Amino acid sequence: MYKRQDLWKACFQGIAYSMEQGLKSLLIVAQDEKLPSDIESKLDIFKQNGWDIRYEQYQHLIGNF
Repeated sequence: MYKRQDLWKACFQGIAYSMEQGLKSLLIVAQDEKLPSDIESKLDIFKQNGWDIRYEQYQHLIGNF
């Protein structure tokens, strides 16, 4: 299982990459059924500023193929 700090790092890296590319969209894929509330509340700030941020559970994505 991943560490919570790894998920924070992944979100931050994803946002930084999106910004470098001039995008306002981000797909986060991880193992938990949903994002932890502390991370979700921070990402809500980006969503309120026009970002399209999606979270998908890894197992759900694999099951759909």
